[in-house]
Amino acid sequence: DTALRSLGFSSFTLPKPTVKGGTARYESIPLDPQGLNEIKSLTIEYGWLRALLKRKPSSITINGLSLTGESGPFGKNLSVPGWPLKHFPLSYTDFPAARLRIENASLSFLTPEMGGISIQYDLQASPKGGNIVFEGHLKSAQRQLSYEAALSGYVDKTGQWRSRLEILESKLELPYAKASRMSGSITLSGSPTDQLRFMSDVQAGGLSLMGTPWHSAAATVEGTLESFNIYVGAKSTGIEGLEIALNIHGPGPKIDVSGSLYAQQLSALFDYLEAQNRLLVDRAALYTFDPLKDVNIEFRAQEGEWIYYIKNAENFIDIKGKIKKDKSGNISGDFTSSPISINAGKGQDTFQDGRMTLSGTFSRTPDQTAGLIKADLRNFKAKAGFLPAENINGQILIDDPETLSSSKNETLSCRLPLKRTIEQNCTLETTLNSATPKIKALNAAFFGGQFEASGDEKKQLISLKSLKLESLLKALDLKAISGQGTLDGSALITNSNGKPIIEHARLFNNGPGTIKLAYNETMGFLQGDPFEVETMKLALENYHYDLLDITLKGPVDGPLDITLNTKGRNPDILNAHPVALNIHTQVTLEQILSPLLPMAEKKPAP
Repeated sequence: DTALRSLGFSSFTLPKPTVKGGTARYESIPLDPQGLNEIKSLTIEYGWLRALLKRKPSSITINGLSLTGESGPFGKNLSVPGWPLKHFPLSYTDFPAARLRIENASLSFLTPEMGGISIQYDLQASPKGGNIVFEGHLKSAQRQLSYEAALSGYVDKTGQWRSRLEILESKLELPYAKASRMSGSITLSGSPTDQLRFMSDVQAGGLSLMGTPWHSAAATVEGTLESFNIYVGAKSTGIEGLEIALNIHGPGPKIDVSGSLYAQQLSALFDYLEAQNRLLVDRAALYTFDPLKDVNIEFRAQEGEWIYYIKNAENFIDIKGKIKKDKSGNISGDFTSSPISINAGKGQDTFQDGRMTLSGTFSRTPDQTAGLIKADLRNFKAKAGFLPAENINGQILIDDPETLSSSKNETLSCRLPLKRTIEQNCTLETTLNSATPKIKALNAAFFGGQFEASGDEKKQLISLKSLKLESLLKALDLKAISGQGTLDGSALITNSNGKPIIEHARLFNNGPGTIKLAYNETMGFLQGDPFEVETMKLALENYHYDLLDITLKGPVDGPLDITLNTKGRNPDILNAHPVALNIHTQVTLEQILSPLLPMAEKKPAP
């Protein structure tokens, strides 16, 4: 009776023992009135001499101790019928024998988090050096939690106790977390006046969080049943180089969860999520962001939502958003960003060297992904076909968040890389396909006319309408020549083995006009016998043309074949007799356009 009460049992019924020599043996001892808990056998070895001297028994062996109960959240308020556990079950002052053995024991109880837990254990304890020292072995085998551990510890005279569990092998399987090949240690301590405290360091060979695999996981758990912290760190299983860290604080109505996810390069995170079927958008839609490096994603659970921050110091990324999942598994969220520097990308017409600000909302059900995202672009560069554009600004509305695409064309402002003194009004007709802007057309107004170019990078069509010859000659800085009239034109540029070729380009007059070229500034491009050259020089001093037709053909980065055909007259000579010019020469596009480019972009002519 004294032995069982010293271990905390209060409602047992002792049957008649079997006494033989210095041994008393009790069989089938019920520990509560309902018969839920029992001891199969209790053996007390005391010896006649110890009995005569009224010493404690030399040993007590409890075999087949079976306890069943339930607990509150996270193991708090463990309740076992017949065992009103108010303090550590071993006491120095009430220790019942010189040695205590508990063999083939089990403790089974229900928990709100993990359902039923069953622990099999063996324990032996004895006084030593003013303490009760104990050691034992624990084992639990079930679907959600299985482990095997060695136990050791002590209880001192004041009731303070400390124990250590060496986890030999363990496995955890919860709906949101799974771990395998776990090992480590758990230290527990307490006293009659203080609550249980614990601290553990555990390593896991394999870890799954929300269905995503990790390895080389390490976890630290510390605190009490009233307040504890769990720290977890792990690395991705592939070559992505991802690192995750979690901080879980509890208990409470809602457990506080926060953490971070680090990626050396953002493309690695996208690849990992795609491989795990956790990417909410098409992988191709994210190529623009692939080169971003040293990206850190911080997140925390707050009032039923996941709040996240995506940061990267090098590119000044700062994105804030939230994600919420309802009981049906539907996902919704929103996000905003500070300007993101985009310095590189894939594709001919990818926008580069600018800053983009994102904001939007999204939702996802088993049937569809919906939402609206606004991308605000500032100071980007791109190519419309073979034509460079800069200072690209404007907004693109993304109405297909799954593919990060837009269904409508957006008009963005831009500039052609011409001298600032050249007035121009430039726009890009753009749509978004898989987060990559696709330029449909470039439109510009300069030299008093209209310039239109398709965005095709393989076969680009260009048209010119109503260019004023006077404005063009002034921009070309040809001081010795002036003119009046309007010009139309067209061009076809194709891609030949990665090099742009002008298949055909033509500039021709739209109505009559004039050209005036100083007599001494013909620059040797007039060819023929001396009389013909002299006649043409005189005619060009005040040339009234009816036909002005210029054609170009050849590689953009090489010599172009240029043909000039004109028909007209000078009313001041030869009785206004018609004079025709037919000139063929070669010149580079750089020589033609150099006067139109900013000084910093000019290159010496070959």
